[in-house]
Amino acid sequence: MKIALINGSPRVKYSSSGILLNSIKPKLQVNNIIEEFYFRTSEINSDYLEQISGCDVILFAFPLYVDGIPSHLLRCLYQMEKYFGSNIN
Repeated sequence: MKIALINGSPRVKYSSSGILLNSIKPKLQVNNIIEEFYFRTSEINSDYLEQISGCDVILFAFPLYVDGIPSHLLRCLYQMEKYFGSNIN
């Protein structure tokens, strides 16, 4: 199985989201292929979208700000919705 790990934290270093993903990654690597993605801006490049579309599982880790996801990640999710909605076979 191919698993996409998406870190939605805007922090480059010392993010709790990154620490969480790094702690579960060894457990997921058994018999699986792991692809890692970092969403730190409000735009996803087309290469990321294409690679993510080939994954069987998408796992997000991100901080909660006042019980909501970061705004840059929300914009990325809208992009993913638009891309995957128009590219479903």
